[in-house]
Amino acid sequence: KQYVLFQENVVHIENQDRFLSNEKTPVFWNHHAVERHAAAIYTRGIYLKFLTELVNATAFKVIEIEKDKVYDLKKHIRYEKPEFTRETFRVHVDLTTGSFKCFCGKFERDGIVCCHILRLFTQFDITHIPDKLIVERWTISFREKELDKCKKEMVLLTGEDQSHNVVRYAILMSKVGEACSDIS
Repeated sequence: KQYVLFQENVVHIENQDRFLSNEKTPVFWNHHAVERHAAAIYTRGIYLKFLTELVNATAFKVIEIEKDKVYDLKKHIRYEKPEFTRETFRVHVDLTTGSFKCFCGKFERDGIVCCHILRLFTQFDITHIPDKLIVERWTISFREKELDKCKKEMVLLTGEDQSHNVVRYAILMSKVGEACSDIS
């Protein structure tokens, strides 16, 4: 029973995030194009984590070590709840391939671009997150592909006789989503 309750709770949270991601436009923090790109590709939960990193990026100044290759980012403004206690972070850059590697290792650990790399996006006027720095699992399109795959598997499992029920359910849920969007 506990497992079923846990599973229902997870599904409820995912449905809420899906609704927010697909139906509501986020309030933007600034006018940087990379923020709009993140809002367009990421689920709402991941976008909010990205936004925290974008805000924290403003606390760092850039020190060029080797032009277009190596940069140090030094914290020049203290902010609430910093994830790391270090004051300086080294980032290796290859602009031709769009690869960034930060000493903090946040992207490798969490799959979210760190504030140090985002600060360099501003420095280089990068308007879109490079594909290498997008984890497909965190994107809206991935979730929609997975849902479509599950729907197709359900149709195969239930057979053609009951496939109309699956289609009717999908249409009904779509209409409920539209009504909720209009109401909110």
